Amino acid sequence: MKSINLKKVIPLFAIVLLITGVLITYSLLSNKDTDQKTEDDSEESTNLDMADIAQVKDQFMIDNKSYIILSEEQKSEFGLRNTINESDIGDMLTTITTSVDADLIGSEVYTYLPVAGEAVVAVKTGNNYKLFRFFTFESYNNNQDEDVSVYLELYGIKSATDIAKVQFIGWSEEAKIEGRLDIISEITDSGKITEFYNYYSVIKNSSDNYFDKLFNYKSSNNESLDNPPEQTEVPPDYTEGVADIGSDVIIDKSETGAATSTEGFVGSAGDALNNSVTIRIYNQSGIYLDAEYYPNLSFISRHEVNTEFADFLKDFIK
Repeated sequence: MKSINLKKVIPLFAIVLLITGVLITYSLLSNKDTDQKTEDDSEESTNLDMADIAQVKDQFMIDNKSYIILSEEQKSEFGLRNTINESDIGDMLTTITTSVDADLIGSEVYTYLPVAGEAVVAVKTGNNYKLFRFFTFESYNNNQDEDVSVYLELYGIKSATDIAKVQFIGWSEEAKIEGRLDIISEITDSGKITEFYNYYSVIKNSSDNYFDKLFNYKSSNNESLDNPPEQTEVPPDYTEGVADIGSDVIIDKSETGAATSTEGFVGSAGDALNNSVTIRIYNQSGIYLDAEYYPNLSFISRHEVNTEFADFLKDFIK
């Protein structure tokens, strides 16, 4: 066995250790940098996601009314042109001071002449105009409401002659599957329209009675909501805790803005809201107002229907 020259081995071993140490250190630093970069990228991505979520556009409030952008689909349903001409613009209504969209602050709001009333308005942005539609009254967000006449006038309906037709729309499974409106019936006769208007237009805000009847409704099992089932959800019209547009996000409850869905609402209140029918009122401009009728409660949205009006409606929702 040959002898080992330690003077040569020790320096060589030291060099190997040094190189190994450098490689290990480099690896650790690289992994740390990679982990830090991944963490930074993840945090940056999260911040961007939150920024996207927090950024709300095209919503504002004037007086006690909230407006949201008019979608292309609804523009088509209303029969409105894609191009907005200067001749379509009427009087200036106000300047936007309350909005979740900073870009809208200071923008001017005008009446849109092809549409009667102020259910659809034009907002000037730069040298162009955008159409916005009425969404809800602030009183509604506070679990109250306006009188029916206030809604009708917003849609340019000040008399029965301002109504083109009234439709009664159901929500059958067949219609949902086929992707069509379930039109049960409609009123086009001027005499019947006048009768409908005379009943409906005089109804005052009945929100207190609405919630009282809803939460104390007794189903066929004679069970009230004094002891509601654990899975019972709040009704679609109940908006506790909804802030105004100046500090929160508007959530559209349906394509038309009407709170029409009662799916998943169980217990006695669910029975109260069953078999609802949407009443769609068209003005002469082709713009329509939706209001949900609950026959079990005798309420149209939060407006109480008397016996005579309920009997009148029965002929159209059989």
